[in-house]
Amino acid sequence: MQMKPILKWAGGKSRLMPRLRPFLPAADCLVEPFVGGASVFLATDYPRYVLADINPDLINFYQAVVDSPESVIQAALPLFRHANTSVDYFRYRTNFAQWRATRGIKRAAVFLYLNRHGYNGLCRYNLRGEFNIPYEHYKKPYFPAAEIRLFAEKARDTHIRFVCLPFEETLALHVDEHYAVYTDPSYFPPEDRDGFTGYYITPLRKCALPSFAARTLSWRKSRLTTSWKR
Repeated sequence: MQMKPILKWAGGKSRLMPRLRPFLPAADCLVEPFVGGASVFLATDYPRYVLADINPDLINFYQAVVDSPESVIQAALPLFRHANTSVDYFRYRTNFAQWRATRGIKRAAVFLYLNRHGYNGLCRYNLRGEFNIPYEHYKKPYFPAAEIRLFAEKARDTHIRFVCLPFEETLALHVDEHYAVYTDPSYFPPEDRDGFTGYYITPLRKCALPSFAARTLSWRKSRLTTSWKR
């Protein structure tokens, strides 16, 4: 049975994994420059992983879950039980913005709360680095205690490294000929439609990924699988 992601994540690949998995090459390590909801990690069995993202809150969350899953559960559960109103949500969202310099269990717990109570599982920040997803009126948001524990268990059974870097630096610094790379960047909307192309402050440039990935991986002799949509 496939493990479920902890976070709600727009563009997550859980449902596509049965079709995607055959395209992922065998390797000693899988590198994901856009880890997002970590669906690929949860559905594969590489000996080692480098899970990267430009969003420090996302990387802090996963690191906290692996280091201390029970502490994350204990810190987040009261928020799910007692803070399911728009007033509560916007108060924690404001506090989250004011705590930008902090990391660890408390910030990880609030990040999970915002993810599960915000609109459609989106993760978006304004140019000041403030999380700005509106409140969604869920009757009873699901609390993923089992998913937190299973994620931590799987991470401990493999050699995993979390990296907070732009994708260019992840590919340049953390890939060699023994590694496979899976990239799942933001999709770009049609020219006549609105949309956002990044899950942190700086949006992804449309021209950036194909040229840089091809150039980097050509001399490192690594194997690239991508869900890039032109």
